Amino acid sequence: MLEPKKDSSDKDEGELTGGKRLIKKLYKEHHHFTDIIVADALYCKSTWIKEVLSIGMDAVVRVKEERLHIVKDALALFKCRQANKEWIVNKGSKSYIKIQAWDEDNFEMADSEIKVRFIKFVEEIYNGDKSEIKETWIITTDKFTSAETLWKIIHKRWDIENNTFHQLKTEWHL
Repeated sequence: MLEPKKDSSDKDEGELTGGKRLIKKLYKEHHHFTDIIVADALYCKSTWIKEVLSIGMDAVVRVKEERLHIVKDALALFKCRQANKEWIVNKGSKSYIKIQAWDEDNFEMADSEIKVRFIKFVEEIYNGDKSEIKETWIITTDKFTSAETLWKIIHKRWDIENNTFHQLKTEWHL
C-alpha cells in the first residue's frame, strides 16, 4: 500500500510522477508483471510512454485532447477513408453496439521519436428504440493486438475506474 507522505519522499507529487514511480517499483519487485499498462488521458505524454517502454511493456492510453498534433493528424487521415474494422457487440439483442475502428501506426508523439498506433472508435449504441453515438481515441505502443481487443481493454479500464474505485471510496472509505 502506498503511503502518500512516506512514499513521495515528503514532497507533494502529482499522479503522473506517482504513476512512474509505481511502475518502476512494481517492475523492480515483480519484473514483467503485465504485458500492457492501460492509462487515462492524463498519461498521454511521451515521458509516460518512454517510462512504460523502458520496462519492456506496452502502453494503451486514452486520448481526449483535440488540440494535440497527433489527434489532428490522425483525424484528418481517417476522414478520407473507411474504417479498417467493423463489428457488433451483443448481436441479436435489443441492446447492442455497432463499432467502427480506424487504425493507423507510426504516428510520432510530440517532443519524442516514439512511434505509436492511433485508433479511433465510433460506437453506435442501441438500447431498444434509443441510440447514441460515442467516439473514443486511444494511442498504443502495441503493434499486434487487434483493435477489437484494444476496445475491450479500454472499456474494462472504465469499468474498473467507474465501479471498483467508486466502491472503494464510497463503501470502504479508502
